[in-house]
Amino acid sequence: MSNHKAGFKEKGVKLLKKIYKLASSVKLAVWLLFLLALLGALGTSGVIPQGGAAAQYSERLGKVGDLIIALGLDNYYRSIPFRGLFLLLLVNLVLCGASRTKVGFLDYFANGKANFSLGVLEREDAVRALRATGFSVSVGSDSAVFRRRWGFLGFPLVHIAPVLIILGALIGSEAGYIGTKIITVGDIALTFLDWSVEEERELPFVVHVKDRVTTFYQGKLRLSGLKNDGSTGAEFTAEVGRITPIPDTPYSLLVEEYNPETNDMRYFIKDGASTKGPYSKGIEKDAPLLIRPLAYKGFEVRQVVALVDLYPSEGKEDVTSAEISVNAPLDYGPYRIFLTAWGEDEEGAPYVGFQVTRDPGERLVWIGSIFLLIGIFVLIFFKGGWARWADGELKVKGSRSLIENLRCSFSKEEKSL
Repeated sequence: MSNHKAGFKEKGVKLLKKIYKLASSVKLAVWLLFLLALLGALGTSGVIPQGGAAAQYSERLGKVGDLIIALGLDNYYRSIPFRGLFLLLLVNLVLCGASRTKVGFLDYFANGKANFSLGVLEREDAVRALRATGFSVSVGSDSAVFRRRWGFLGFPLVHIAPVLIILGALIGSEAGYIGTKIITVGDIALTFLDWSVEEERELPFVVHVKDRVTTFYQGKLRLSGLKNDGSTGAEFTAEVGRITPIPDTPYSLLVEEYNPETNDMRYFIKDGASTKGPYSKGIEKDAPLLIRPLAYKGFEVRQVVALVDLYPSEGKEDVTSAEISVNAPLDYGPYRIFLTAWGEDEEGAPYVGFQVTRDPGERLVWIGSIFLLIGIFVLIFFKGGWARWADGELKVKGSRSLIENLRCSFSKEEKSL
């Protein structure tokens, strides 16, 4: 009975070793990446319609449609197959990188396996050869010596990095949030449209849009002047920021700013050495002429800024006043708010559109990316090495080029004896 149990245990151990060998193989990583790329191509090609109702899939595709819904393929990149492959890739990378990471840390402390050894008769000769290849060592030192020790951390960093990146991506896709909302200036928003479920979702904060400020690259204007007697003067062209004579009058015009959204401008009228103004629509008392824009050229949008107040849903105790512009999103707690749209509704009321995101895995992705860049840099520019004396031999670990240089240095030492 004991022999039977021992044999069964041995078979179990062998099976686990085979599973581990397969799960930690580079070949499996390549296949998983291939399958992910294939599924990604199918997802973007539109072969499987996205975002439809469950009943639509059943009516059009029958049992295949039911299977699509069951696997979540109607929302492709959040589906069970796609996320499952990502999870398998994450496990594979952890197992693949575990051994290389362990070796890297062991070598950092000179406890790894040497790839070169040589019997040394004279310690001083070994010291000179090691110094010639870049090792920091003293004659009387019995401890391990190193050459660019940080180079051994390149492999751990490179193997840890993709694990962090994929883990961050999985966390972000599972626990993250993307929502949008159109808010009229002066109104507040309590909910946003959650893209993942296509339903309104209440957020833990309130957004109050106080105003929207749009600035433009200034251009040219076609203008006319309305005289005090009610007659309209000749049309003329003016550039923003330049003094322009007004035809058939003793006056000149300086347009300081024009807003094509409101068809209003801020202008001054010069009469010889005196300047009157500023004037704008509705604020033109005592103006010698009323200047009206007829057409414009240029005036492309330069910047759009939404002036907002944000506060927790529970109350207004902690109000945050901020600006959100096209190229400057606002970070509010774990959320990031982007300005993505603006315009006027059918009644002419100005509005802005926001996209709200929350990505709890973003920091892991950034850390993983930084680890990857540092690891690659270390592997390219820092060829690490260690050496230690053990049992009358000099044991060394390093790159192939380092070992060859060390061999050459020892050969020179032997010839000089």
